[in-house]
Amino acid sequence: FDMASNGALVAGLTHASSAQAVELALSDAGATASSDVVFTGHSQGAAVAAVLAESGQWNTAGLITIGGPLGDFPITGDYPTIVIEHDDDIITAASGVRRETNALVVSTTAYPDGASEVFLPHAATSYQSTAALVDSSDAPALVSARERFPSVSGVGVVRHYEATRILDDR
Repeated sequence: FDMASNGALVAGLTHASSAQAVELALSDAGATASSDVVFTGHSQGAAVAAVLAESGQWNTAGLITIGGPLGDFPITGDYPTIVIEHDDDIITAASGVRRETNALVVSTTAYPDGASEVFLPHAATSYQSTAALVDSSDAPALVSARERFPSVSGVGVVRHYEATRILDDR
């Protein structure tokens, strides 16, 4: 999850190192092509989530992205998708012309009076209140989208993975 992977993803190269790392983690965790997977992510993680959700290699059961550079990523799968963005987020604003066809895009301004720092509207903490509004909204489009996500019951397992770029000095 470095700038090399950011550049690769934004350029449309779907085998960015960060995407490969997530695929390896999914496989290590036991996910298979038939496992229901809801992809989620913030920033570069949102781009990785979108690439993997659209790859056709996984049984995508849903996609939720927050503050991702997704303007140029088409979301065409038949699964529920919610894209959360801030109008004043420089990353989402600079990401190109939107091409989703099946995503519900929720956009608001994080700092109507202006942010004290240019990247503040992009911070995960700045998206927490927006995500809470999405969760609690009774807007028909959001209710419908949320109802399409798989319900979860029982006890889950949390796994933490780290990825390290291996430089090839050949």
